[in-house]
Amino acid sequence: MNGWNRALATLLAAGVAGFLLWLAAQFDMRTSGGYWAAMGVVAGCGLLLGAAQLRGAGGNPPAMLLLGFLPVFVCASWILLYAQPHSEWGRHLIRSWSGDIGIRGVVNDISLWNGVVAFGMGLVFAYVLEPAMLGRRRAVVETDAPVTQRRQVVAISNCNQCHVALSVHGSLRNNTEYCVLCHNPSNTDASVRVNAQVAADKASPPQGITFPLLIHRIHDGVNMVADGGSYTVVGFGGSHNDFSGTLFPAMAPNGQATDLANCSLCHVKGSEANLPEGLNNAINPQGWINPEGATATACSGCHVAKDAASHFLANTSALGESCTVCHQPGAAFDVQQVHAQ
Repeated sequence: MNGWNRALATLLAAGVAGFLLWLAAQFDMRTSGGYWAAMGVVAGCGLLLGAAQLRGAGGNPPAMLLLGFLPVFVCASWILLYAQPHSEWGRHLIRSWSGDIGIRGVVNDISLWNGVVAFGMGLVFAYVLEPAMLGRRRAVVETDAPVTQRRQVVAISNCNQCHVALSVHGSLRNNTEYCVLCHNPSNTDASVRVNAQVAADKASPPQGITFPLLIHRIHDGVNMVADGGSYTVVGFGGSHNDFSGTLFPAMAPNGQATDLANCSLCHVKGSEANLPEGLNNAINPQGWINPEGATATACSGCHVAKDAASHFLANTSALGESCTVCHQPGAAFDVQQVHAQ
């Protein structure tokens, strides 16, 4: 059921429910027969309004019936029997049992709203029918177009070669695929920087925390400082997190430490060569360029110098980044070639 159909069904159901409420008022509520006829009609109003919302093919109707409707049915029937105008065997038993278990006062108070109780019982029963009990199914549109899987960029097993069991943010985050939900191109530490514990952090503009920028910067560490860069993120509770002193443990073939040229230590399937041109620009108020193209953002994680930023800017126009001209696989400055060991 689409939005328009659902809206029209709701309007129609409300109109019919109004008529049914008028009809319920015509019964003689002073008799048991009239009382139950009126309550049944009011319950039907709830059923109509609930049925007007039916949509989709998910849900679990048996669970709704057992855990949702049956308890409501028992409680609502108890209250409606209690409020019945004539003292027949049903009302006598319910009132007696209510007194025995000490709930008579509560039931009496709720029974003043017996019409609402009947309406609610009908509405909850309609939710039982939502959606699979009526055999509703969503239309499936078949297509010959192949499904494109999201590319894998890094592997947690690679991370754990150094981190052993990577987990951050209170040990709740231990899979890199989760990280990008918050560490996305639009996000910065602005929401917590206002509570920074260090005065200089509070006075500084927000720091971009999109994952390609963050993950390269926090591993770049001392190399970043040597090129005139820095990376301080204000975290939970205004905490000061300066990654300038990070010593990346990887060594180059010549034995030089803190080497970041071996992309395969983190990346898988040559993903570093698939430049993310066309993806969203990243917000980074502390960067040389803001906002910055997706490829430039990833590269500036390690290439932090001003001249590198000038190169990024010179190769970006209103049409987007042109990085693939020189840096795609097979090009003059293929990413895998310039990072080769």
